[in-house]
Parts: sequence; C-alpha cells; structure tokens
Amino acid sequence: MNNRSRIAIFGFFSISIPLVLINLLTTPHILWSFIPAFGILWWPIAVLLGRKRKALSIVGSAHLIILLAGINQIFSPRVNWAFIPCFAVLWWPIAIFFGKNRETLSIIGSLHTIALLIGINAIYSPGYPWAVFAIFPIVWWPISIFSGAKAKTVPFAIVSAIVITLYYVLINIFVEPRHPFWIYIAYGLAWWPLSMAYRGKISRKVIAIISLVANIAFILYFSQIIRPEYNWSIYLLGPAVLLSAMLFIGEKCKTLAFSVLAYFLLLAYYGYVNFFIENRHPFIIYLAFAFAWWPISLSFVQHRNMLLYSLVSFLLIATFCTATNLVTIPQYLWAVYPIGAAAFWPLSVVVFGKQRKERKQLAPQQ
Repeated sequence: MNNRSRIAIFGFFSISIPLVLINLLTTPHILWSFIPAFGILWWPIAVLLGRKRKALSIVGSAHLIILLAGINQIFSPRVNWAFIPCFAVLWWPIAIFFGKNRETLSIIGSLHTIALLIGINAIYSPGYPWAVFAIFPIVWWPISIFSGAKAKTVPFAIVSAIVITLYYVLINIFVEPRHPFWIYIAYGLAWWPLSMAYRGKISRKVIAIISLVANIAFILYFSQIIRPEYNWSIYLLGPAVLLSAMLFIGEKCKTLAFSVLAYFLLLAYYGYVNFFIENRHPFIIYLAFAFAWWPISLSFVQHRNMLLYSLVSFLLIATFCTATNLVTIPQYLWAVYPIGAAAFWPLSVVVFGKQRKERKQLAPQQ
C-alpha cells in the first residue's frame, strides 16, 4: 500500500467519523451522515482500484447500489424506487465485462432492460401489462446484431417492419383495443425499408421534402380524426420540420452553430406552445433540459475538454432538478439527491485525470 492509498483511507475516516458523530448528537432520528460518507468513500476506492477497471466497476456499482438502497429505506421506505437507478448502475460492469463482445452485450443488455421493465410494471402497475409494448423492440437488438451484414439489407428491413407491425397489431387487439395505435408504429416503420430501397436513387433534398409533406399530412390528418377538439398536432409539427430540415441540410447539421440555432428555435417554439396554448404546467423546463444536451455535448466533446463538460453538465442537472423541485413538490427538497449523485461526475473526472497524468509521467521513467 503506497502513500496515496494511506492518505485516502485516513482522509475517509477523518472526515466520516466527525460527520457520524455530529449526526448522532444532533439528529439521531435521521441517519443523513451515511450519504456524504459514501461520497467520501469514493476517494479510497478510486485510489485503490483506479487502474483495475473490472474490479472498480464491481465495487463501484455495489457501492452505489447500497447507497441508493439506504436512501430509499431511510427517507422513503413506502415507495421502492431504488431498484430503478440500481438497474442503471449495473450497466457499468455489464459494459466493462462485455463491451468488446457485441453479441454477448446485446443478449445480456436486452435481458437486463426487459427485467427492469417487467419489475417496474409488476411493482407500480401490476393490473396493466404495459411492459409488453417495449419488450419486442428490445429483443430486436440481439436479433439485428446476430444478423450481421444482413441487418443492413432491404429484405431484412421489410421483414423487420412487417413482423414488428404485426406484433403491435396483436398488442392493439388483445391488450389495448381502445385505440388503433398500431397505425402510428406502422407509418414510422415504413420509412425504414423505403429509405434503404431508395438510398442513392433519389437525392437527399428530395427525400427531405417528401418526408416533410408526408409527416405533416399524417400528423394533421390523424389529429383531426382522433381528437378534433384538441390540437395535439402542435407538439409534433416542430420536430417534424426540424428533422426534414436536418435531412435537407446534410453534414452542416452536425456543427455546433446548427445545434445552438436548433436549440433556441425549439425552445422558442415550445415556449410559445407552453405559454399560449397549454399553460397548465411549465413543461418547457423538461424540454429545455433535454434539448440542451445537444449543443453542450457537441461543444465540449469535440474539443475533448471532459472536465469542463462534466462541470457544465453538473450545473445543468442541478439547475434542472432545482427548477423541477420548485414547480412540482416545493414542500419536499428531493432535488438534493440527484444533485449529490451528479456531483460525482466532475469529481471522478478530476480523480481519474490526475491518475492518467501520473501514469504518463511514470511511463518514461520505467
């Protein structure tokens, strides 16, 4: 054990023990000290296992699962929500162990995701089997991987579109017969073989114009048939125009300037919808958060500035969680939990960045 390991272990105990004592002396009925203690525990874990990726993924995921389970049982024992982020955490060791084997990763990853959906369905809404809507497309992941080069052919696209459509027709008949939703899925899937069949035969700009006209006509037609009293098509027209514009522009849509322009245009569009058409809830907060990842990711990932990217992302997550907390349940400060979890992102970048620099400095000496 080197000096860095000793310092990390000593630092963990020297900070955690006073926190536990303060907790027991001031608020013994709420064991809040384990949350920062678990956060500080990342210090010795990163130092001891930083170079052992597989061991770090196992220990780190187990550490996070215990933390989430503890928060769940102490602060909200009536609602078993911890298993949902725990399933997400398990992707870490799955990706580390099977990331180089696409076939194995597709099988384990699809089974893992299906198990999560079935678990959520069984716990929160056992009376309605909504998980069946997502299971079949997930199964298509390993099918596509094992098909290899055939997955890129027109016959595979045609067969896939037909089989998936038939699956949702059966779901529509036996599970959810109240509305013929399979029509939307069939319309979307139809573009898969069509785009592959005419790729290279028709110019990209012509396809963009055709898709724009077809999408707008489809949206407006079904909005009048299904619910003519409520103009829900307004939510889809903006993205339909944007997607066709991206197809028309081509490579320029991959630039940072286009992503920033598209972000503000989408924000202005849905801001108008939120404030003047559907103003019962400020849903623009969620869309602004989701859309912001596009320009932010392009800006920092292209320049490979992962530390600044993690810091800006943390601020974005913190702002979003705080705003959502204020507009949904202001009497309960739940935002501190996801904000605290997100703080480990820039911290881990700093720790692993220092370790990488140290290894580069030691390499010439060895």
